[in-house]
Amino acid sequence: MKKFFILTKVLLKSGFGNMTYDDGNGRKKGRIKKSLIYIFLGICMIPFAGMLGYMGYSGYRMLEGLNTDIIIGMACIAGVFMSFFSGMTMCVGIFFNSSDTEFLLPMPLKAEHIVGAKFTTMYFYTFLTDLLFVMPILTGYGIAGGCGVLYWIMAVLVTVILPVTPLIYGSLISMVLIRVFKRARNKDFLTVISTIFALIMVIVINVFTQSFGNSDDVEIAKMLMTKGKSLLRIMSTVFPNTLLAERAVSERSPLMLILFLASAAAFVVLFIFVARGVYIKSVVEMSQTKSKSKSLSSVEMERAVRKNSKLKAYVVKELKLAFRTPIYFMNCIMLSALWPVIFLIPMIVGAFNDNGETAVSEGEMSFSQLIEAYPELLAGLCMMVVFGLTVLAVSFSMLNNTAISREGKNVFFMKYIPMSYEKQLLAKILPGIILTLVTGTLYSIIGMAAAILAFDFDIPLGAAVMSVIISVCACISFNFLQIMTDIIKPKLDWQTEQAAVKQNIVAIVPMFVILISGVLICLGGFKLCASAGISVYAVGGIAIGLLALLGAIFYKIDLCLAKKYFPKY
Repeated sequence: MKKFFILTKVLLKSGFGNMTYDDGNGRKKGRIKKSLIYIFLGICMIPFAGMLGYMGYSGYRMLEGLNTDIIIGMACIAGVFMSFFSGMTMCVGIFFNSSDTEFLLPMPLKAEHIVGAKFTTMYFYTFLTDLLFVMPILTGYGIAGGCGVLYWIMAVLVTVILPVTPLIYGSLISMVLIRVFKRARNKDFLTVISTIFALIMVIVINVFTQSFGNSDDVEIAKMLMTKGKSLLRIMSTVFPNTLLAERAVSERSPLMLILFLASAAAFVVLFIFVARGVYIKSVVEMSQTKSKSKSLSSVEMERAVRKNSKLKAYVVKELKLAFRTPIYFMNCIMLSALWPVIFLIPMIVGAFNDNGETAVSEGEMSFSQLIEAYPELLAGLCMMVVFGLTVLAVSFSMLNNTAISREGKNVFFMKYIPMSYEKQLLAKILPGIILTLVTGTLYSIIGMAAAILAFDFDIPLGAAVMSVIISVCACISFNFLQIMTDIIKPKLDWQTEQAAVKQNIVAIVPMFVILISGVLICLGGFKLCASAGISVYAVGGIAIGLLALLGAIFYKIDLCLAKKYFPKY
């Protein structure tokens, strides 16, 4: 057991990375910075947790007098889904993609030590996610029902143990696929498949949420009773202890809690027994990556080695690395590129559920009447929507948030190539700008064209042009902002590409900063139009000037930071 605890501690530390550093004044400064980052992230998560808590609270009030236990069941189902698909994805990274495996295998460690330590590491990461999703709902339910101490004890214990079984299911599926199918032994292939499954589940959940449409409380309560019960029944068939978890919390039953804990312990023993025989053999036999060897002719060789400018060659290198590495592609590019699919499909489903009808109360004005009454309203909405979509696209893109971190131990490459730090910085930023110009600006242009052709919106040409300019300025300025934290504190000590992106806590900070900045700029523009009576086009011009000024300031700051920190890597 001692070896197990030591190995688990080492894997956790190498996964998160040492965020403290000794700068000559001890590690106190590093610990303060680390604490401030965690506090900032915790504050940013409060609105989301509050929303989930309100869902649990309002759900209890809505079903009060009926079967309120369905709220607890739905919370458990959400936690199980999150853990299962996280398990499939993270198992590939932690068990197979990790470069520490080749060092652990020759060591005097038993197979159960390696398997147990890696599973505990994976559980710890998933538990933090489940804690954010499950506990707020149970908290809202407990407050609404005025539940006693026994309820809170049961809720905490169930939340802590809930991820174990679905994590084991996801991990065993990944291990068996790698062991049985030769194609799955290509780690890149399995990573893509597991991420696609997770993306499909996100879309399914969004569609399920939108299926409620504009239903009133009574209809929603009926849907929850019917769909929730059937879903809980299915989940209890696949994951037998889900029903035990729900009954332990809803009935405050110590017996159900003991059975739930015992079943989780039994699954852990079974997992270690199966993984001990499957994992070690699979990880030894599988290839690191799949590549096709091809001999090049003299003409193909000349094309392959043709001369380019330094900046262009560096940008192409960064883009190829991002697109060819599945972990980087899935986490840095795919979400930013596919956000229209994630959001539009549920909206279309919701529109079909509403039968295309929008209720307008007596005395209220329809959207078309509002546009006729206020001619500049459509122009203002166009600018605001395009700016908002651009902010979302930039926030979802992780290319610049992890531009330096992705170098890892190869960061010394930046010191030896004959290229100034200024050009290297620009080459690091340009891929993110190119991506967000496509996912933000280009998608916005397509959206405006669709609004004109499909919905017959008469968007003024000046508003459309100004919206595009605002989008371009937002892409450039916010990308300059994104890379700042990665210049100051890159995560260079990592064992897997997944750790460089998913476990890079500092990289999450710019996402919230950009979202908050976008909201403040929108609110400021609305305030100028509504209170000061300034024209929408004048506000658009002010926004363009402000974004251009911020972009110039951010770029100058980036240059100063690059000259200070690049030589220290």
